[in-house]
Amino acid sequence: MMAISFTCPTCGKRYNVKPELAGKPAKCECGQLITVPENSTNEPVQFDASESGPPQQHLGATPGQSSGSQDQASRDALPGLDGPSSATIAARLKSAAQLAAKQAERLAIVKMKLPAAYSALGNDVYRDGRYREEFPHLYKQVNDTMATLAALKEGTPSSDALPVQTLADKTVKTAGKIKARAKSELLAVEAKQFLRQIGEAAFQKNSTSSGPEALTMPIKDLLSRLAVLDEQISRLSESRKGQLLTPRRIIVGVIALVLALGAYWGYSRIQQSGTAGAIKRQVALDQARFEKEMALDQARYEKAEAERKALEAQLEREAKQWEAKQRLKKAQEAAAAQQEQKQKEEMAKRERAETAARIFASVNINPRITFCQTLAAGKPRIELCGEKAAAIQSAVKSEDWLDLINIVTGSAFEEFPDARTIARAYEDLMRHHFYVLITTTVDYEGSMSSGPRQSGPKIGRLAKEPADWYRYAHLGLDTGWTEHPDGVGWLFEWSPSQGEILIVLATDDLDIRLWGLNSRRDQKSDWLKQKQRLGEITATAALKSLEDMYSREWDKLRAYALAQ
Repeated sequence: MMAISFTCPTCGKRYNVKPELAGKPAKCECGQLITVPENSTNEPVQFDASESGPPQQHLGATPGQSSGSQDQASRDALPGLDGPSSATIAARLKSAAQLAAKQAERLAIVKMKLPAAYSALGNDVYRDGRYREEFPHLYKQVNDTMATLAALKEGTPSSDALPVQTLADKTVKTAGKIKARAKSELLAVEAKQFLRQIGEAAFQKNSTSSGPEALTMPIKDLLSRLAVLDEQISRLSESRKGQLLTPRRIIVGVIALVLALGAYWGYSRIQQSGTAGAIKRQVALDQARFEKEMALDQARYEKAEAERKALEAQLEREAKQWEAKQRLKKAQEAAAAQQEQKQKEEMAKRERAETAARIFASVNINPRITFCQTLAAGKPRIELCGEKAAAIQSAVKSEDWLDLINIVTGSAFEEFPDARTIARAYEDLMRHHFYVLITTTVDYEGSMSSGPRQSGPKIGRLAKEPADWYRYAHLGLDTGWTEHPDGVGWLFEWSPSQGEILIVLATDDLDIRLWGLNSRRDQKSDWLKQKQRLGEITATAALKSLEDMYSREWDKLRAYALAQ
């Protein structure tokens, strides 16, 4: 049968044993307890504690030896009992070096690599807002820290914020900068810790699906490596029975040796520099000098602080004085602006009142009426009637132009409106229709009670508008007279825009004369148009000629009508 081949996990020595020893405990030359495997293997073999009883075979003994010989061989092969051999010490030093290297690698992973990987993942998760509902407290801590850091940066004054004049100002300014910088760095570290916690929590919850593969795979690899290192460190750190020089004990011994050498070096330095009493006195002197300098620094700081507070108080007083001056200045400016606005409003009111007075002063509410001789002999009486007539006459008589504007427009202005509204009110007044009531005692070919509509001579009116010289009313049988409902006189419509009104006896002869006047005007107009087309006269000259002709004829007709 083939021998079973395996390797000691501590010293690395390889053995070939008989198959009968499979599954039985044995001890290596280095003192390591080993359970012989069932088959050959290249991996280090561990001791199975479930196997009861002491080792039945010392791997250092050769097969076929007697019990006594085996005991002697065991003593020779177990250097842990009488003293380690050079090969055993080298193997254990090698294990100690491996243990130190693996612990250093584990420390680098735990303290540097893994936190950096978690921080990178946490930055990505926080930036995208993932798992906000799963880790609300971590998000809140990061947000609060970021907000505090931003507020601190915004609130830090610039180097040119205040002029530096004294040593106290420089000291306070430098201390403030150092304090702000230290607080900013501390907040930045806290923010990184919270981001690392977010990344770690996200990875623990969702593993590699918690972020991009470039960020999660390094974490997975580091965790796998950390598990392997923990297993190897645990195996290398085991202290087995009968083994005095374990790797852990070697490392502890090396550290103790280094500390002892450091203590010895320090003691040597003390011996070289003098006695312990001299050292104590020197230390006391240094301490006194340090305390004196600290007291001086404290006094300078307190003085600078007092100067700073005095300066702040002065600046605060000056700021309050400046604010009071600004408030007074604004109040004065507001009062001046209000007074100016009031003056402008008063001036505007006066201007509107003057505009209204200028416009309405030319209004004549009393119609200009001229009677022919026959009617004038009866001493006719004229009265203005109609809607709003009394109110309008009263306003015009008292020159209350605001009241006149309200009456004409139907408004309720408390002050004069703008010029456009005043002009519109004037136009409405000039177009307003009144009734003129005329009563007379003249009896003309009939009773007065029968009125102008009775057969015979009629009372007619011949109106002339000064602005439109060519517009005249025709006198005929129906002249627009209306009898008053009470029979006290005769009415006709009138508006202030009309010009002079002639009240005459409307006879057939007067009507024929008026018709002839209009006919001659038309003929003259056609003749002038022909001359204008021939270029013998201009349009202005033609109009002037027609106006002169018609005015002369009208004056003749007017004189004839009034002479009746």
